[in-house]
Amino acid sequence: MKKFEEILTFIEENFSHSKDKKIELWEHQKKSIETNDRFKAIQAGRKVGKTTEIEIMSLYWSLNRLPVKDAKEGLVAYQREQLLEPTFYRIIQRIESNPGLKEKVKRIHKSPPRFIHFKNDFILWFKISGYRGINFNNTHVDFIIVDEAQEMLDDAWDRLRQALNKNGYLWVYGVPNGLRNKFYEITTNADSGFTIFHWPSNINPDFDDEMEKELIKFYGGIKSQGYIHNCLGLHGSPAYSVFDMEQYTKICKKENYISTQFNDDNINQWERILNLSFKNFKMDINKKFYIGCDLGYSSDPTEIVGWELSNTDNNEKLASRFRIHLERVSYPVQAKIIKWLVENLNIIAAGIDTGGSGIAVYQDLSTYENLKYKIKGFSFGSKYYFDNYNPDSKISQSLKHFATDLLVKFILEEKLIMNDKDKERESQYANHTYHLNNNGEVIYNKGKDHIIDADRVMILAYYEINKIKTDRIIIPPVVKYINIWKK
Repeated sequence: MKKFEEILTFIEENFSHSKDKKIELWEHQKKSIETNDRFKAIQAGRKVGKTTEIEIMSLYWSLNRLPVKDAKEGLVAYQREQLLEPTFYRIIQRIESNPGLKEKVKRIHKSPPRFIHFKNDFILWFKISGYRGINFNNTHVDFIIVDEAQEMLDDAWDRLRQALNKNGYLWVYGVPNGLRNKFYEITTNADSGFTIFHWPSNINPDFDDEMEKELIKFYGGIKSQGYIHNCLGLHGSPAYSVFDMEQYTKICKKENYISTQFNDDNINQWERILNLSFKNFKMDINKKFYIGCDLGYSSDPTEIVGWELSNTDNNEKLASRFRIHLERVSYPVQAKIIKWLVENLNIIAAGIDTGGSGIAVYQDLSTYENLKYKIKGFSFGSKYYFDNYNPDSKISQSLKHFATDLLVKFILEEKLIMNDKDKERESQYANHTYHLNNNGEVIYNKGKDHIIDADRVMILAYYEINKIKTDRIIIPPVVKYINIWKK
């Protein structure tokens, strides 16, 4: 109890929302922090304060050389960079805005490997897994905090366990995503050795009926897997990863990349911005490109992706080169942007998702004589017949599933080159899952997949032009996990 009172004093002295408003722990946070177990897991919905607890405990342990006596190093671990950065810079901001904390820091290293070196010689590391957990090699720490644990891959868990010193603490925080992975095993296996806390979103004192209605609508119903995972904080029905993220990481390259965003604030400058962006981008505009367009307006954004066709040693590949993100941009203007790309770059084909209002953009662009043979429209609700689009063929598959299989095939065969700079694409691929309904049909779970949908129509346009042979449907295997945490 004395340690808990010390933590409360530490929070009172060092944490506040603003100059006059101190942070007050919610009851579920108090119960969690009071727990001094070595192995603890928080199974949570969104907006429940888990990042605040991570911030408090990582700094408290670091400044007091805990949780074991005379601790020397600690680690905050993530699977991906996009997840790590917000927490890292939130902690830095906390330190730099508080003179009492700032004077206790010797050095902050903001580029990888990221760390904070305190004047008591404690080092707090912030690391992403890297390929197969390689970044956790040669790491020996007295505590590990894993955030967004549902995304941590198996090889990374193995390396993490080896990085924890004798008597060290491992605290795990995650939001279920339906995958039967290590986070699922930790939070459901009674023999895992972890103390489990369940924090659904309604545990937040600010959660009200209006917020619940908004979330039910956003996730597609109270029985939807998105609502079950992100609001109820439950594992729900079994889900499976669509893409092999180890293989995805393998085909990621650090190459030139354009990432541009337009909304109703800057859309009137779209042509000037595109001219500048592509002028400064060091690529030959005579190179060949395929583009994909997933169109939206308000709640769903538009994503336009560009892939360069390359041929090395007679091995044809598609390399991700640019992405244009649009929010609240009218469809006529979206059509003008696509038209500009086709007229200013050497576009072989442009795939467009014709679902919803996408059909209007497709029809508009198809009226231009110089565009109509390059614009390819695809409706994900239609069927693909494996015998050359023959409707009489008895073997068919939904076009969205077929496009997904093509993406999986190209990733496994390393015919795609992903760009390491596009962290949002990586996030969407990592979180894209499916489940099987009562008829055994594959259902893709609702979530952010607009970039993937743009990639889907791009790959369909490529297929339409090249007629790639494909005779298989790819079903990712269900993996059984071995419990390495059991005491």
